[in-house]
Amino acid sequence: MTPGHYYLSGQCTNSLGVGILINKSCNCKVLQYQEIIVGRMQRIQLEIEDKVLNIFNIYDAPNNEDINFFNILEINLETFSDQTLLVGPILIQLHLIH
Repeated sequence: MTPGHYYLSGQCTNSLGVGILINKSCNCKVLQYQEIIVGRMQRIQLEIEDKVLNIFNIYDAPNNEDINFFNILEINLETFSDQTLLVGPILIQLHLIH
């Protein structure tokens, strides 16, 4: 069995890690891969049936309220706004400030 394509980002620990796996039978062409934040955010751009799709794989926002994470996400979403898909365990915690 021949494996498909895989794109991994992370560290050699028990935390921080994302990956995009593409089945070998997928009829798509990888146009671009970007590791945006190591172990937390990556993007792959695919061409599928003459259409371009950007897939962002996101592993949770940082537990501390790091606004930089959200700024980076916003900039990338604005840059690649057409045909975009967000995937991953995106658990964003909102805190009320009194």
